[in-house]
Amino acid sequence: MSEKPPKIRNDLIIKETIRQDGSKYFVIKDPITYAFFKVGEPEYFIISSFDGHKTISQIVEVFKSKFNLDIDENSVDGFIRQLQELCFLDNDLTCQELLKKQRTVSWDGKPSFLGKLLFIKLKAVNPGPLFDRLIKHLRFFFTRGFVRVAIALILLGSLVMLYNGREIGESLIRLISFQGIIIIYLSMTVVIVFHEFAHGLTCKFYGGEVRDLGFLLLYFQPAFYCNVSDAWLFGDKYKRLWVSFAGGFIQFLMGALAVLVWRVTAADTLINQFSIAILSFSGIAALFNFNPLLRYDGYYMLSDYLEIPNLRQRAGRYWKNRFKQIFLSAETEIKDLSEREKRIYFYYGILSFIYITFVLGYFFLLAAHFFVSRLGGTGFVIFVAIMVFLFRNIIMDTIQGTGEFVKTR
Repeated sequence: MSEKPPKIRNDLIIKETIRQDGSKYFVIKDPITYAFFKVGEPEYFIISSFDGHKTISQIVEVFKSKFNLDIDENSVDGFIRQLQELCFLDNDLTCQELLKKQRTVSWDGKPSFLGKLLFIKLKAVNPGPLFDRLIKHLRFFFTRGFVRVAIALILLGSLVMLYNGREIGESLIRLISFQGIIIIYLSMTVVIVFHEFAHGLTCKFYGGEVRDLGFLLLYFQPAFYCNVSDAWLFGDKYKRLWVSFAGGFIQFLMGALAVLVWRVTAADTLINQFSIAILSFSGIAALFNFNPLLRYDGYYMLSDYLEIPNLRQRAGRYWKNRFKQIFLSAETEIKDLSEREKRIYFYYGILSFIYITFVLGYFFLLAAHFFVSRLGGTGFVIFVAIMVFLFRNIIMDTIQGTGEFVKTR
């Protein structure tokens, strides 16, 4: 048990949010470590009671009378240990841990030579000052007028693409050359930069802070990331959805503009080749980004809409416990879930398994056959490069070990 009354840090940022059903939850942000913690109203009441004066027994007594819930001092003491691990308490141990965290580099451990070669990270920068300057000149892009014009261009580009499908396919085949690979590589980089900036600037526009922007080379493929975790602090759901949607929306717009430029420029010119490369990459990436069964923008949008963070992890844990119930007759935490949560985890888990196992498997076989049959070893390298990009989040999670509650795009 704690020897003296606990005290919560005064510098923590706490935002209240209302769910669709009217219930409240609170998101706590640590401005030093940028850790986020989500709690319900009862847990927040306990946290707000940690003023350094009230004892645990006093907090338990008031809590029982307010919420009519059974709780004991051991439960509160366990909650205190959890807050201590997050460095949310104001004490000497937290000060020591915060100093350690500030000295620790972003990536723990010493990678092997092969790891250094295949995973190259340039030091992350704080884009806050740059975004502050940019947002002053780019507010037009967040107006209804711009959105309407962009949607019209996307629809026009889609019609042009459908009408010229065969010609676009032929242009893509002509692009498969040494020069074409360089063009594709540069186009990928441009699209990714615009994608991440769209996420970051949208978060900044709605009042969030973006303090982490970096560049990676995953198996020699460009991959940017932008930490927009402050979106969890937005009380309005539509703002969080727009932060997640912004990157893919810009990709659709870039693809639409690219197909229009491709249509009006001469074949085999440099601008024509760049246009077809941007078009193809934007289209493929957007299809994956908006798929809620993969952990990209569509997944975060669904998670925000349902107001269930870590949806994939929770669905996986639900099915694991369900199998324990069925085959081992074990007591699990499923009984503590609401009927709504059970339905969501049930269907999301099934759809994810079917999609990843069958749909993606079939797609990979077709893509591998196409590239290898036409280009041999070079085609195989191209195929691997595409797969690395499409599943860069999984690779980053494996190497970095980041949690889903941190929104990195």
